[in-house]
Amino acid sequence: METKNISLEIKQEDLNEEKKIFIAYASTFGNKDFDGDVILKGAFLSSIKKFKDSKGKVPKLAFQHDTSRLPGKILDLKEDDLGLLMEAQFIDTQEGRDRLVEVKEGVITDVSIGFNILDSEQGEKLPRPTFFGRTHERIIKEVELFEVSLVSFPANPKAEIISMKSREEKKRYLENFLRSLGAGREKAKTVCSDVFKQLSLANEEDSSMRDALEEKESLAVRDALEATTDGMKKIESIFKGD
Repeated sequence: METKNISLEIKQEDLNEEKKIFIAYASTFGNKDFDGDVILKGAFLSSIKKFKDSKGKVPKLAFQHDTSRLPGKILDLKEDDLGLLMEAQFIDTQEGRDRLVEVKEGVITDVSIGFNILDSEQGEKLPRPTFFGRTHERIIKEVELFEVSLVSFPANPKAEIISMKSREEKKRYLENFLRSLGAGREKAKTVCSDVFKQLSLANEEDSSMRDALEEKESLAVRDALEATTDGMKKIESIFKGD
C-alpha cells in the first residue's frame, strides 16, 4: 500500500463542531509531488463506486494509517475539478473526540491516503532522480483507495529538530518524516543512513565542534528533503525559518 500526504487546511466554515462533520480534499489532481507522481482526474471513480456499493464501509477514516484507530467515518466522496472531496464525521468515542479537538485547534493539519495503484503510465523524464529512485513522472490513472488518514506533524518541526541533541534522535525524526510522506520503512532507513553515514562524530564532546556538527546535520537533512513541489516548499520553510 502506498500513501500520499496533502495539507488538510480545514477552514472553520468547513467544520461543523456541533455535528462533528468536516469537509476537506483527500487528494488533488494534476500536481507533481515530491516523488514525481501525478494523479489524474478520474483516478478515484472506481473507489467512489466501491464506497457507495459498500454503503460507506470502504475506505475507512483512520488516524496515522492505523486502521485500528478510527476517529470517525466518511460520509461522502466525490471528484471535482480540483481533486477528491471528502465529507467525514467524527464519532463519539475518545478517539473521535480527541481528533475533533485537534482538528479544531489546528494541531492536525494534514491528511494522507492509503491506496494501491491499478493503472499508471510513465510520464516525462525528471530533471533528476527522486528520493525513491524514480527517473520519470508516474501518471496515476486509477487507484484502489483503502483509507484516508488524519496525520500529525510537529507544531514546530524546526524547534523539534533544534532540540534534538543526539544523532539517533535526528535519524528517527527524519525516518518518521519520510515515512509520513509515503516512503516505505526500509527506504526511509536507507535514506537516513545515507544522510548521516559520512558525518563524523569524533569531536562531538567539544561544544564548538558539536554546534558545527548539529548545523551540518540539519543542512544534510534539508538537502535530503529538497525537491520541487509545493509540499517540499513547506519542508524547506521548516529548515530555513521562512
